[in-house]
Amino acid sequence: GIPAWGPQKVGATAAEGFLFPDTYEVPDGVKPETMIKRAIAQFNAVTEKMDFAGQAKTQSFGAGAVTDDQKVYKALIVASIIEREVYRPEDRGKVAQVIYNRLAQGMKLEMDSTVAYVVGRTDGVFTTDAERKKVSPYNTYLNVGLPPAPISSPGEAALTAAVNPEAGTWLYFVSVDLDTGETVFSSDLPTHNAAVAQLKAWCAASEANQKKCG
Repeated sequence: GIPAWGPQKVGATAAEGFLFPDTYEVPDGVKPETMIKRAIAQFNAVTEKMDFAGQAKTQSFGAGAVTDDQKVYKALIVASIIEREVYRPEDRGKVAQVIYNRLAQGMKLEMDSTVAYVVGRTDGVFTTDAERKKVSPYNTYLNVGLPPAPISSPGEAALTAAVNPEAGTWLYFVSVDLDTGETVFSSDLPTHNAAVAQLKAWCAASEANQKKCG
């Protein structure tokens, strides 16, 4: 049931990103394949309703020619990163724009969420130096461009943000308060580094904060 613009080959990550997060009634004795088909069918229904494919084709993904189908799949990958990176609803469109701005300039995305995917981490904010050196096509600290496939199953809000980025010149963002989700967006590295220092100060302010930072 994966749409025609998605990967049409069987593999461990073939359905990654297409299993729409929702509440499903699971009958007794249901087969896993049946639930996978239901989740993908829900993905198709949601994305068709919002014209995700049509809007994705209007986006630019940096250097290199891509087909319309590849654009739609890349937009899904962007949405999967937004799903993992964003705390507050009002920041989704800005994070999308950061991604597109970096792609346009040929910058590495350097998203900790992609490294966390590589090493199987779901806790904390920071990744370690060793983790960021992990060789993988998903590691956006080592590779320019998007990962080869989604890193999560994005919901409707993340999908919407991926094809409706908020206009801006931002190249960086960091959450500076993990309780409120307050996030600072910056267009230059010195401003971003100041925001990172603000986050580290928040993490060091209490034992409880340190646990949240990981």
